[in-house]
Amino acid sequence: MTHITLNTTIHEIFHHPEIGDLNQYLIYCLDRDLWLNEHVNAIMDQPLTAAKELDWSPEGILKGMNFLLDELKQNRVRQHFIYSEEEAQGDPQKKEVCLLEFQPEKVHPEKPVIVLASGGGYNSVCNLAESFPTASHFVEKGYSVFALSYRVSCERTMIMALEDLKKAVRWLFQNDTKPGYDLRQHGYAVGGYSAGGNLVCNYGAPNIGWKAAGLPKPVCLFPIYPFMDLMDWQDRNEDAAEFLKQRLGSLDEELIHEYNVAEHVDGDYPPCYIVCGRDDESVGFHDSDLLKKLLDQAGVSAILDAADHAAHGFGDGTGTALEGWPERALDFLETLS
Repeated sequence: MTHITLNTTIHEIFHHPEIGDLNQYLIYCLDRDLWLNEHVNAIMDQPLTAAKELDWSPEGILKGMNFLLDELKQNRVRQHFIYSEEEAQGDPQKKEVCLLEFQPEKVHPEKPVIVLASGGGYNSVCNLAESFPTASHFVEKGYSVFALSYRVSCERTMIMALEDLKKAVRWLFQNDTKPGYDLRQHGYAVGGYSAGGNLVCNYGAPNIGWKAAGLPKPVCLFPIYPFMDLMDWQDRNEDAAEFLKQRLGSLDEELIHEYNVAEHVDGDYPPCYIVCGRDDESVGFHDSDLLKKLLDQAGVSAILDAADHAAHGFGDGTGTALEGWPERALDFLETLS
């Protein structure tokens, strides 16, 4: 097993022979060439340290990728396609929606299962920089982790992604008889980053999320640099409004209010461990701060783990002002479960 180093190039990571077909899920996207051209090609032949140019943590990616390689060597990675052939008829991208399962060396069925949803502006799912590094922390602590690659770059992608997350949780409950986890007895948590953080916030909203789908309430949510105040996004500028229109399918007022989590935080909202940098220039600090205030008002347990000198996209926080947040999030989870 050939581990990567900080001197390994981005190209070498994407073409690592031992990752095989899973390389398409390092950064999952419907149009992979387009995404790579826009965001990664400029640093493709540079060492991993160049990931800082994208506000990613090179040290976090290093940890996550070597974790993935070790798990593959130990045959502890499972890929689950959650839609049946019949369910995927009429929407070919459903065939690619999957959960990547990571199990600890010693299983702890008494611990909640954790589902992670990386971000990427609803254009991609950046497992490379977010879910894989964080999963390494959680698995080291004995948790079973599932990284979700959901539909992106499609019409009404915000709505489709929420459908995928609800389907993923339902799939887990239908397939939780294997050793390693017991969702019915010990529950589950859901974490997400940026657009994935929006997805997780939507899942927490009783009007469109877990409750509306008839699913068990999650023990906890981990919204990581999320956006959730759609009214604020709509009013920011033309680019933000267009972003919202593309993800929802329209700027219909009723639809925006339906998906504006800021209007739907009540006593049924799950407890949250929120993580955000105060120097986030992509999403901003406003949404994380507002979510914490709304949860406090609703009497829901919540912690806001925020730091100065932390930008957007820090992933697991390694090498940044928010280093250690995965362990602190687990401490919070363990007070609830």
